[in-house]
This record gives sequence, C-alpha cells and structure tokens, in this order.
Amino acid sequence: MFASRIKKTVTLQDGEETVTVIIRKLSHNSLEKASDVRQGTVAKMARQYGAEMMTSLKDYTPPKPEETKAPVDAKKSRYSGYDRSTVLLSGVESWSVPVKLSSQSLDDLDEETAQMLFEEILELSLPPVNVEEINTKD
Repeated sequence: MFASRIKKTVTLQDGEETVTVIIRKLSHNSLEKASDVRQGTVAKMARQYGAEMMTSLKDYTPPKPEETKAPVDAKKSRYSGYDRSTVLLSGVESWSVPVKLSSQSLDDLDEETAQMLFEEILELSLPPVNVEEINTKD
C-alpha cells in the first residue's frame, strides 16, 4: 500500500569494490512526475525538429504487418516513458560508498550503473507485465 516501505538491496561492482545500493518503490506521484518530465523532453525535441520531423512523417511508409512480427520487449519498452534522472533521484535511497547521495552524485554514475538502477527501480515500482500475452496479440 505505501510505496516508501518497499525496498530492495541491489549489489554491484565498482572495480574491485562491492557496492550495496538500497532502492525503493516509487509512489504514484513519483512515477507521474518521471513520466511528465519524459513527456516534456519528447515535446521539446519535437518542437526543435518540428518542420524536419513533419516532412519525415509525411514521407514515412509504415512497414507491412508481416514485417513487424518481431517480439516486443514489453519490459524495456515501458521504461522509455520515464525520465531516468527523475527515477534515480526518487528511487535511490542510500549506498555503501563514501560519497554523499545527491543529484550531482547520481549524475556522476556511469551509463551501465545508471541504466541498471533505473530498470531495477521501475521493475520494483510498476505492475508486472505479461510478456507472452503482448507477444501473441495480432
């Protein structure tokens, strides 16, 4: 019921050092904020590329249905709806390294660590996806 009570310990390597990160489930408000930030980013990109994008969309021919039968990675595709920095800031509660947890230290994470923690937080926060059901829909 209360998202802040649900936590998970994630262990990862930083060179030869083992680091423990405590993440927490995001509340509905935190998820909405991360979604809103992501939508704002997408809208800003659309405005920046406006005329060029519209021309491309006008000339776009969608693939035929039989050409698009690749399985959908439902878990990964739903991550794209959330801003990673916002998710990390709301979802990383503590870590075992002697660096103060802050937006600056989260911005300093390498790509692999940031993405792994982002996915772990969203997996903890979002309802499960029935991948088989999605892949069998026509």
